[in-house]
Amino acid sequence: MNPTATELKFLLQLLASPQHRSPLDLLKPTPKISAADRVRLCQKLTKRGWVDRTETITQFGLAAPGRVLLGLDTTSLPVTPDELRLLQNCRDKTLRPDDLPDFLSPSQRQTLIQTLADRGLILILRRAITDVWLTPEGLDFLRHECEPKGTVPLVSGDLLGAYVQLLRHAMAHSSGSGNGDQSTGDETTAQQPQPLPSLAQVLQVICDLDRELNSGNYLPLFLVRQKLQPPFSREGLDGALYELQRNDLIELGSIQEVSHYTPEQLQAGIPQNVGGSLFFVSTR
Repeated sequence: MNPTATELKFLLQLLASPQHRSPLDLLKPTPKISAADRVRLCQKLTKRGWVDRTETITQFGLAAPGRVLLGLDTTSLPVTPDELRLLQNCRDKTLRPDDLPDFLSPSQRQTLIQTLADRGLILILRRAITDVWLTPEGLDFLRHECEPKGTVPLVSGDLLGAYVQLLRHAMAHSSGSGNGDQSTGDETTAQQPQPLPSLAQVLQVICDLDRELNSGNYLPLFLVRQKLQPPFSREGLDGALYELQRNDLIELGSIQEVSHYTPEQLQAGIPQNVGGSLFFVSTR
């Protein structure tokens, strides 16, 4: 199935974005597209498997089972203190995550709200799509199956250039796959992978950057990536950061206000299936 003109431009805008990812509100396949139409377009392309997305909870309220629970003996409730505080805060009204007191970080709020919703204690009333990215299936579709038709100009030179680069990369990979035996010793040496820093070295880089830039122990991830990619790949650095977090050496926090950063800087975040991208790192 070929995409419509608007769908194709949406896909090409993602293709031209760093890492093929973008905040949804930065994508404008038509000049006057409404926020609601942009969401519907994203949902439609997600169902086809061409894009994927992260969502953040923007409004929630107390469910009937949660209200019953609050009426029970508080000494024996099957909830943690933080869960109880969250339930008590939404006892009489619907809330946004930002309405909660600062006893939780933004990422912790999203996780806790989703956990209570999964248990049927609160109702999620509204979600918002934050980040969108091309899936491998979407890239494969653009490379091999997409057949744009029509005579109306659809794309800018930048978007067309991104599409041409995708096709050239695919052709070069295909033509070069059989030439592995022709590489020289110098080329083989040049292709040797650089040794990756240890977790302790990654942690030290984070501490040094925080101190040098005076970021108040709230360091944006794009600064870490600038320092450590390479030798890390994006996925490798994500794995190292997750491992440091599992060891309680750092905390990764999501971003709520994107207007203070450029689209390129925002691409450095780690997308999450629930909540905004993880964008800040703090040491413990």
